[in-house]
Amino acid sequence: MAITNVADTDTFDQWRVKTNTIASDLGDIATLTTAATNAAAAVVELNAEIGNPALLEIPGADLVAVINEARRLAFAITLALG
Repeated sequence: MAITNVADTDTFDQWRVKTNTIASDLGDIATLTTAATNAAAAVVELNAEIGNPALLEIPGADLVAVINEARRLAFAITLALG
């Protein structure tokens, strides 16, 4: 997604279109599934729910990779215990 900038030389209609583009790119805050009332607060809230990735004891590039590794390890332990 490209950054939308309103230039001081834009016409009122160009300004309107670009403002609507920014709003569309950001999304509808009414669809947030958090208690937040804006996108920035929603990101902060979700990050707090996920926790600090630096504290993970299983290395991984992202949360999905960590979950998959934990699942793989749990399966290996289950097989080893019979």
